[in-house]
Amino acid sequence: MEKLPITVIEKSLKRKSIWGECDLECRTIWIEKKHPSSQAHLSTLIHESIHLIAADAGNPDWPEEKVIEWERAVSRMLWEQGYRRIQP
Repeated sequence: MEKLPITVIEKSLKRKSIWGECDLECRTIWIEKKHPSSQAHLSTLIHESIHLIAADAGNPDWPEEKVIEWERAVSRMLWEQGYRRIQP
């Protein structure tokens, strides 16, 4: 069965005091549109993507500490490999 694509929506999340959040059922990531840096933006996308991956693997309650651990490892690896956001 084909999964729905992951949708990313940039909007202000300041009132919630968060950088990103995701909806596991509709596979949507909302990300703060005014991140302090491209690296922070990348980290947030990876963080929220890990939540989606964990849920798809049958573990939607994966501990936040593990999500953060993997976010940091993957973000660092991609940044060191030269991945950067190109502004549209």
